[in-house]
Amino acid sequence: MLFCFEMPDVNDSSLLKFSLIFFYFFHMTKRRSYGQTWWGAAWLQALRDVPNENRLGRGRSYYQSGRVFNVEFDKSTLTLSALVDGSAYTPYEVQFCFAPIEAESRSKLIAAIASAPSLAAQIIDGELPPQLLDICKSLKINLFPSSWRQLHPVCSCPDFSPFCKHLAALFYLLLDLIDRDPFFVFLTRGIDLQEEMKKTGVDLSNIEQERPKLPLEFIKDAAKVLSEPKT
Repeated sequence: MLFCFEMPDVNDSSLLKFSLIFFYFFHMTKRRSYGQTWWGAAWLQALRDVPNENRLGRGRSYYQSGRVFNVEFDKSTLTLSALVDGSAYTPYEVQFCFAPIEAESRSKLIAAIASAPSLAAQIIDGELPPQLLDICKSLKINLFPSSWRQLHPVCSCPDFSPFCKHLAALFYLLLDLIDRDPFFVFLTRGIDLQEEMKKTGVDLSNIEQERPKLPLEFIKDAAKVLSEPKT
């Protein structure tokens, strides 16, 4: 398994790559069930119509045995990519590409969250309030994918199935991350919720946190400390 332990610049987009690797290293071996939150379960529904369902179990085993690495999320293209160690000599390249929320609906959603401090407080506490789903429905926003096809999956392996075990492995990593960090639900739709809230005058970092820090937060804090000039 490959890991990158180089601390990136705090303003560098590669921070998210490092954070995902940090999350994977510390949590992958501890999780054996997925979709434990209601929003994770909603994501899991995307696999209902997957062809060749036997690939799902094998992909889950691939993820749990540490065969997914070099995980990156590109916020500019909304692309989640990784390498999966398969049966070939070289690992396979896998990728999901997400669709952003339309600009007008996005603005309305951000305004709705900013106008309800209780929603923001629950999100920072690691919960995705069910009321948020009602807000999305009223704005005709599909926050979660209804099919695996909406992930635009791509794998470099020769498997004839459009959703192979390598893609399944990446999906279970994604599902694990989403279960633990509801902010990632918004990132996949092109919304950095913390940054957007700041623009509206709501600083989520100032809201009291009652839960343990999420992996992304640990890395950001560590990066800031390491980037400070030594005296």
